Amino acid sequence: MLRWFLLVFGWASFVGSVTDGIILAQHLVLVALGQAELMTSVGEHIRTHLPFLSWMFPFADLVLPEGWAPWIFGLPAVVYFPPRILFSVVTGGWALRAARRLGQRSA
Repeated sequence: MLRWFLLVFGWASFVGSVTDGIILAQHLVLVALGQAELMTSVGEHIRTHLPFLSWMFPFADLVLPEGWAPWIFGLPAVVYFPPRILFSVVTGGWALRAARRLGQRSA
């Protein structure tokens, strides 16, 4: 059971990293084209260019400690996404390696 959890967590982290990278790349392209400011917040970028992700605002308010969601969505996208991508890659890679070790032990 733990192995399956680690596999799901690892792959979800990987997919999340790729998705965050695409969002960051989109933002940087919009900046290069003069259609967005470099320091645009995560929330403003989502509201303006990715409105289909707006469901995240009430969800974040629900699951995060009070005051965290406005703070996170207020961060500039160029500040928020790089550490998030790095963290997801590191934790996802750790989870996938741990799942592989558990699979080798049970074989």
